[in-house]
Amino acid sequence: MKSQIYALVSGAVSFDVVWGKLGEFSSTPRARFHRVSGSTDYTMAGPGTKTATVRIDVFGKTALEAETALAQIEAVLSGYSGGNIQGVFWSDGPDGFEDDVSILDRASATISVSYRD
Repeated sequence: MKSQIYALVSGAVSFDVVWGKLGEFSSTPRARFHRVSGSTDYTMAGPGTKTATVRIDVFGKTALEAETALAQIEAVLSGYSGGNIQGVFWSDGPDGFEDDVSILDRASATISVSYRD
């Protein structure tokens, strides 16, 4: 799931995308994905569909830059299904700034990803 989401987004946008740590990029905008939680639905036949909650934070020099970049990611992911991913469901998150990168504005969203291994 991680590699498929990463490949979809990084192949569709022109800015840096990372999974996990924000890193030392000097350009903006830049996007960070990290898994917040996950679960597996079990049936009498064994494990079924998995669901992961993934947080997306996009940082920009301005709020408009961050929001525009997040909208590009939403256009790629919202409603996506294919491969082992059965569906991606979009939910807007808080905007603001991070204490450790307070010179940057942030736009955020949370996605729920239903998938099978």
